[in-house]
Amino acid sequence: MSTRGISVIAALGLALVITLILAFPVQAQEKGVSVKASTLGLGADFSFRLLPEFGLRLGVNYFPKTKVYDSTISNAKYDVYLNLFTAGMYADYYPVKEHPGFRLTAGLFYNDNHATFEASLNPNQTYTIGGTSYSGAQLGRLKGKVKYNEIAPYLGAGYQFAVSSDRRFSLGFDVGVLYMGRARVTMEAQNPLNLPIQNDLQREESRIKSNANRFEFYPVLSVGATYSF
Repeated sequence: MSTRGISVIAALGLALVITLILAFPVQAQEKGVSVKASTLGLGADFSFRLLPEFGLRLGVNYFPKTKVYDSTISNAKYDVYLNLFTAGMYADYYPVKEHPGFRLTAGLFYNDNHATFEASLNPNQTYTIGGTSYSGAQLGRLKGKVKYNEIAPYLGAGYQFAVSSDRRFSLGFDVGVLYMGRARVTMEAQNPLNLPIQNDLQREESRIKSNANRFEFYPVLSVGATYSF
């Protein structure tokens, strides 16, 4: 998504939040700031309760580029790196008066979670790419990227409970699913001999995509601490 597209989405989200705040005055004690760790990375939320049974959270999650594992595909060994970034808004519904910390959550996120991979090839070894054999010298260096939908909906549930007598400090957890959609894979080779290998790379992309589609429904587990004011 372009920077302009992201700005439009952010502006619409902010306008919605302002409209809801004006429609439902927020009491001071019903606002909070949270820090958390999750399968989306490290994050922070700003939350506010519009009604006793309804609230909103604005959140961001981030984890820097990190090598997560080595993967061998078609006898080429790839270093795989994970990058995580999401930002968006949650709507929380608290359906049980007897358990006011229990919530059901729906959300919408800008999603920049992606993986990159690269392989340094032995020039004297043969590799099969898309069903065709090439030497490492012919391919040079292989690299690629796996991306998903830039707009991703979220559904989940959570529970939050006070840990201080004044109820300002609380701990909580959430479990849910972020729908990131089907994977999109792009690959390229340095190809120093300028060989026509694009069709073979596309076949290799399809092979990698079948593995990457396992994360179409991305599991979200989160624990965090909140300060209310």
